[in-house]
Amino acid sequence: MSVSKQKMVELTNPFKKPLGINAQQVVGKRYSLKDLKGNALETWDDIVKRVVFHVAKAETNSSKREEFITHLMRLMDARAFVPNTPCLVNAGKPKGQLAACFVLPVPDSIDGIMEHAKYCALIHQSGGGTGMTYELLRPAGTSVGEGRGVASGPVSFMQIVNTMTETVKQGGVRRGANMGILAVAHPDILRFIHAKNDQKSLTNFNISVTISDKFLQAVENNEWFQAEFDGKPWDVAIHDPKANDGQGGDYTYQGQLPPQPGMVYAPDIWERIISSTHAWAEPGIIFIDNVNKHNPLKNSMGLKKASNPCVTGETKIFTGEGVFTARELFEKQNDVEAVIDGRFGHAQNTTSASAVFWTGRKPVFRLVTNEGYTLRATGNHQIMTPSGWVELQDLQAGDKVHILNRKGGFGAQGSLEFGRVWGWLVGDGHFTGKQAVLSFYHEDRELAALFSSYVETLAAPLTVGDRGSYPIAPVAIPQRKLLTVSSQRLATLCRQEGIAPEQKLSVPQIVWTGSEEMQRGFLQGLFSADGTVHVDALKGNHVRLTSISESLLREVQQLLLNFGIAATLYQNRREAGPTLLPDGRGGKQIYQSQARHELHFSKANLEAFAAEIGFLNSDKQTKLETILTRRKRRPNNENFSAVVKAIIADGEEDVFDLTEPLTHSFIANGIVVHNCAEQMLHDYNACNLGSIDVAKYYDELTDDMDWERFGKDVYWCVRFLDNVIDTCAWPLPQIEDTVKRTRPVGLGIMGFADLCLHKRVTYGSEESALLAEHMMRIFRQASWKASLELGAEKGVMPEFEPNRDLYEKLVYDEVGLDRSLPLTPRNYEVTTVAPTGTISLVAETSSGCEPNFSYAFVRRDTIGTRTYAHPIAAKALGIDVDQTNPESIAAAAQAIVENRDKLPEYFVDALTLDPDNHLRVLKAFQDHVDNSISKTVNAPSSYSVEDTDRVHRLAWKMGVKAVSYYRDGSRDGQVLTAMTTEKKEEPKVEAAQAEVAAVAKAPAVVKAETPTRPKVERPRELLGATWQVPFDGQNLYVTINHDGQRVLEVFATGAGLSVSVGLLASKMLRGGFEPEEVANSLSKVIGNHSVWFNERLCTSSEQVVAECIRLTKRRLAHQPDSARALKAIAPVAVQAAPAAAKPAQGKFAAVCPECNSENMIVESGCVRCGDCAWSKCS
Repeated sequence: MSVSKQKMVELTNPFKKPLGINAQQVVGKRYSLKDLKGNALETWDDIVKRVVFHVAKAETNSSKREEFITHLMRLMDARAFVPNTPCLVNAGKPKGQLAACFVLPVPDSIDGIMEHAKYCALIHQSGGGTGMTYELLRPAGTSVGEGRGVASGPVSFMQIVNTMTETVKQGGVRRGANMGILAVAHPDILRFIHAKNDQKSLTNFNISVTISDKFLQAVENNEWFQAEFDGKPWDVAIHDPKANDGQGGDYTYQGQLPPQPGMVYAPDIWERIISSTHAWAEPGIIFIDNVNKHNPLKNSMGLKKASNPCVTGETKIFTGEGVFTARELFEKQNDVEAVIDGRFGHAQNTTSASAVFWTGRKPVFRLVTNEGYTLRATGNHQIMTPSGWVELQDLQAGDKVHILNRKGGFGAQGSLEFGRVWGWLVGDGHFTGKQAVLSFYHEDRELAALFSSYVETLAAPLTVGDRGSYPIAPVAIPQRKLLTVSSQRLATLCRQEGIAPEQKLSVPQIVWTGSEEMQRGFLQGLFSADGTVHVDALKGNHVRLTSISESLLREVQQLLLNFGIAATLYQNRREAGPTLLPDGRGGKQIYQSQARHELHFSKANLEAFAAEIGFLNSDKQTKLETILTRRKRRPNNENFSAVVKAIIADGEEDVFDLTEPLTHSFIANGIVVHNCAEQMLHDYNACNLGSIDVAKYYDELTDDMDWERFGKDVYWCVRFLDNVIDTCAWPLPQIEDTVKRTRPVGLGIMGFADLCLHKRVTYGSEESALLAEHMMRIFRQASWKASLELGAEKGVMPEFEPNRDLYEKLVYDEVGLDRSLPLTPRNYEVTTVAPTGTISLVAETSSGCEPNFSYAFVRRDTIGTRTYAHPIAAKALGIDVDQTNPESIAAAAQAIVENRDKLPEYFVDALTLDPDNHLRVLKAFQDHVDNSISKTVNAPSSYSVEDTDRVHRLAWKMGVKAVSYYRDGSRDGQVLTAMTTEKKEEPKVEAAQAEVAAVAKAPAVVKAETPTRPKVERPRELLGATWQVPFDGQNLYVTINHDGQRVLEVFATGAGLSVSVGLLASKMLRGGFEPEEVANSLSKVIGNHSVWFNERLCTSSEQVVAECIRLTKRRLAHQPDSARALKAIAPVAVQAAPAAAKPAQGKFAAVCPECNSENMIVESGCVRCGDCAWSKCS
């Protein structure tokens, strides 16, 4: 499969450009193979070779294989064609699953449902997304067999898949995603519509309702609609979860019972769907009859239906009852009171969590830190860092992770004295014969009498034979300056508590789960026996504990952290070998010693140790107190973080997890860790996707696309996707069988918005719709021509013959190919337009068929903060931006922002377009695509429920298959608003047709209203407040001034913050920018330190300034200071509002699971993060 050097040279492409620095970073993080430390091992060229050579295995003819490699290397190297994420990540691996989306059936039986959940898990684990329709599941409350109870209904079983998805991360790159679909005629439709209204349920699902023409006719005619199940009318009352003030009950409409049980008022159901979509952007709407009009396999295949991290058993989990291993908690099977980190903003240090559950046997990695904290977990387990949640396998050496920053929890058993004895036994004790012996050397002899009294008290309940009890007293060995306390009964007590002589150098289990006093006593005893107070003005004062047992020191490190004390482990502080040591007789002698390790803590941790633990020895305690009293200033606060040293593959093990709903976190080995449909297809079918960048085919000389090159390249892209079918390791045999019988591929496009810019065409205009139609007609014809040629060469798909008549109509009449071409389709479907969120970043082009969202922006993630400047926008301003040079990018971005008003009018973006313009483009693409279009219809926040209703009805009448609708701000959770319920006049056919025609032929782009920015002169006198915020060992001072109504001025100094931040923020505020806009801009800056301020985690000085701006704005509006408090009162305000009033709005933050950003964008029917590029779909 070798390719000659000459051929490799020929791969050079006229539209190939160097990979920009931002694209390089995305490639390294998302798609490159990585070493055990998480370092990228591949460049884009390496990935291209790996992918192309893997997929080329399907070419059995050597000359054809070489030709295939030549063309695909050229296309992918130039990023003119990029396949979907699973292909980029998994190609070349032994079990490489290359497809993107799968449709699974959900049988109406408990065995079938659990099998379905297992299949979802396998698909997610392999890198795919799942779509499923729940219409076969019987409604909730239905009898199941004779005397066997009642069914739970579709929504309850969706929760099983939702929970499963929490624990499965796809191929280490994509998080599992589900599309759940229910027919509008299903009796549980109201449960389904309202299932996600709390924004807490089914968080791993996108949900959609399939709407039939029959239902919409009933809506238009203001009629009652009959629910159905299993093909029969439903004759039981429909359950309405909103009835009886949200308590649930039988469905009625305005107090009126249905004409007969099992009916609903169609306009009311439609209104609820639209209201939910308006407020929450879900459910999506699928016009299923429009979909099945384009189903060439319905003769043989029927109608289309749809389109976890864990830790090892020895991991110590901090709970409100002490510290237990994950395996111990799993065996108990009781709910857990989990300890949570203080940086989540909750005053309590524990919260209720589920019982620990087993999630399987999986490959695990070991996280090792410089400070000695370690954790063994699956690679996809998320760890909290100063920049947010990061998967263990994505951590890099030098990254910081959070460790517990406050006291944990304790059990109820055990005393202070008990703990002290165990601590001294571990430190300076031993077993000899049948006795346990405590040794006290030199100055420690002052403690012997105290400990003998402890031992006597502990041993009193025990007797030896029939001799009864006897006094225990210290025994002196003068020549060694030693006192010993020996007891056979103490040895017996040790055995009863599971402390064997060979396990002496470990923390006893009774201590881990003991009371606070017992754990304190253990540490007092151990540090008094073996600890040292080290005074060193040069290197710093510290307390250290020395031991030959590294594992003991790691355990002690965990116990200290349970008291809020952070310590560092130093391995091999003294190497093994001959060492001069005290001989116990006042002299010294050379002994052969083992390697010694040390545990150190200093600075603020010394104060915490003195307050919580302390020494029993008078000399050590005095030295510690002297250090603290002589300090001239308080030390810097401990930041409770550890630095990653390495990530190491560590075999396979049984692994466990739990669910903690408040912060979605728990403490594992002291480290803060997370708890645990792109196409519509037939059951068990799948689709592998790839996209061609149409903007790269623009020819500046002709001001048009290079159609000839475009058509030729489409052929090779289709051939590539067809070859994927034969080189993919399918996750289930049923899927492999269905896919190879139907051979669906999904070739799509990206870069359409950039193509419009090249041609100076306004996206959303009639001209852009005509361009889309022309381009997609050529695209679809070239794609089907390629499939026919492949069918002639390699054979038609097995499901072709039963559907020959349908394909004849599709290929010759709808697609428009010449009938002289033999009807030999290789593939069931060929074209789609899928989400391209992340791969478009690699291609450095606009996403799918979406408009550009912005022309200059900052993106932040675990890699860092990166600036993006759109090259076409820069060029329009006369700026030549070098995408490989960060300084050039930053300069161009600044120029674009400052001169946004100087860009030509055709530089529109997603939220300045009217929804009708979005629909126009959606319709143009949908008419020339086999399957679905991933395109969001964006609407401004001012759009009403009635506006939303009009858009969806219009989409149905235009023949669109589905609508993904997003009103600006709706993902943040605006409370549902009600549509008017007055009976509407019956629609007129002429009016509907005129409305469709108006959208299709409107000559201009209608822009949504954008606010003007009136400039404000600074008054002579302003009001304000100043905050002092400790940050990174310094004080940050932030002053926000206002005139009683508007925030107008910002001053910020300290903590390394440039004064220009305040100057720029003030200029923006007085230049007409809203405070929230300024705050959002500042929030995009992240750093390496964090502070909890105003109930929010701030990871940079700029974010603190942003929070001060928001706080001031809320106070001016007489609102609570924090977003959390504001969120808490919003639902109450809605509840209390009069029935006739428009409900208040409450914010429920939608945050990115990867970087915790709230900058979430809905695009191509998919949610993606505007900061780190995480996407739910790619």
